[in-house]
Amino acid sequence: MSETSDPWVVVLTRIGEDGWIQNDAREWLRQQGIDWNPFTVEEARFDTYCTRDASTVARTYSVRESALRRLGLA
Repeated sequence: MSETSDPWVVVLTRIGEDGWIQNDAREWLRQQGIDWNPFTVEEARFDTYCTRDASTVARTYSVRESALRRLGLA
């Protein structure tokens, strides 16, 4: 599948250094009634971005749209 036919969907964003986006992702899955990681490494990713303030970063957790649909989350 190509990048355009199966886009990434940002499901979580964390700005700043407090906490871990990975913990946020686990909690988000639990809130959806999922207590395990249903995504392969090709279906989910964590990204880190610089913000305008050089001392702050933003982190995102993204999942392929098809993986969200498979679980009824899209």
